[in-house]
Amino acid sequence: MSGTTQGWLRPIVWPVLVPTALVFGGEGAAMVVLGLSAIEGGASLSLAALVVATVGLGQLTGSIPAGQLTVRFGERRVLVVASLVSTVVWASAVAASSPAALAVVGFSGGVASAAFAVARQSWTMDVVPVAARARAMSLLGGASRVGLVVGPLAGAALQAWAGLDGGFMVASAAALLAAVTVLVVREPEVRGLARGSSGESPAGGADHVPAGPATVRPASVDRPADRPTASPAGSTDPASTRPAAARPASARSVIHAHASVLATAGIGVVIINLARSLRPVLVPLALSEAGADPHTTSLVVAAAAAAELLLFYPAGVTMDRYGRRVVAVSCSGVMGVGLILMGALGAVDGLAGIVGGAVLLGIGSGIGSGVVKTLGADAAPVADRATFLGVWNVLGETGGAAGPLALSGLTAVLSLAGAGVVLGVVALAGALGLTRWLAPEREGPWRRGDRSSA
Repeated sequence: MSGTTQGWLRPIVWPVLVPTALVFGGEGAAMVVLGLSAIEGGASLSLAALVVATVGLGQLTGSIPAGQLTVRFGERRVLVVASLVSTVVWASAVAASSPAALAVVGFSGGVASAAFAVARQSWTMDVVPVAARARAMSLLGGASRVGLVVGPLAGAALQAWAGLDGGFMVASAAALLAAVTVLVVREPEVRGLARGSSGESPAGGADHVPAGPATVRPASVDRPADRPTASPAGSTDPASTRPAAARPASARSVIHAHASVLATAGIGVVIINLARSLRPVLVPLALSEAGADPHTTSLVVAAAAAAELLLFYPAGVTMDRYGRRVVAVSCSGVMGVGLILMGALGAVDGLAGIVGGAVLLGIGSGIGSGVVKTLGADAAPVADRATFLGVWNVLGETGGAAGPLALSGLTAVLSLAGAGVVLGVVALAGALGLTRWLAPEREGPWRRGDRSSA
């Protein structure tokens, strides 16, 4: 590892990784009881599901405004404010009794979650060198996953004393602790560390060298003389010295400037998150249809989650060493095979095919831990970085929301097995598209740099 990458982990452990585990752990604890609280308040099953879905709707709605707020006020303020808003929102859920009030709580919590997600990614880009970027982004994903495991367990423990409100109490307390953590942690003395290594390619990363300088806070370090000053989309970046409090560019102008990346690799991101979102919905339904008992279902779901959790850091190492394309393509491809196995073999062999497909889904999702964030970080321009990240997150959230809806619609027309096969083919098509869109010889942020062999 080069000298510029030494110590890349330290600046993100307390300001980013620990608060991430707390905020998303609290969100996981809250979501477990959000639907149950709606039912307790008189909602039907379908209405309760809609209440839970408001969290995702809030995340989708809040991503672009979150990016613009981050440009205007800076990452640290947005992280603190988003955590404090989550504290108030989840605490208010204790007093909310009607499904309508809980829906407002869920939507507000989703908006705060989106703001936190954009700001933490922008902060990480600012302090981590490009050569370690994928590992850092994978750790962000891993911290979220750890939180989503530990948070519901803590909520369940408190529910023994406080009932369903225990989940909301855990969520509120975790968000408050995250805000305090960000406030008390000392800001790194050197921001913009990533730019210092922008001239380097990730070790062995034949598929990945950003086309322009690392996308970092502009005021900290001068551009290397031997690097182009173009943004990843290929356009010259006239606002490289934009102060943090400047008026952010509109989302429309950012989308227009980076349309080619958003319409190619962005579509791949939608497909990856679409396939990833199917596991918690499809696996229990398929196992139930095959006649599995609840104990077996829980074990299979846990095995798939464990496979995903164990792979998040190796995924980052692979991206940094061998490039983004190999991980993105493998992620979508393995999940596609898993979905087809669950559908085709599940219909023929029953439980064995479903279990094999479920584990492959977990492995595929684990392989791609952090890949969506890393691709977004690579493609983000120097100016209006956070606005671009907000747009990128909208693509990811769209895929996550589309998965269960597509599964529901295809199951109504075909069958659960048929839906699995069709969506598996879509994931394989996404893998083929990513093979081309992330090709090192293709114009764009993933073009192979001029590594002289002389």
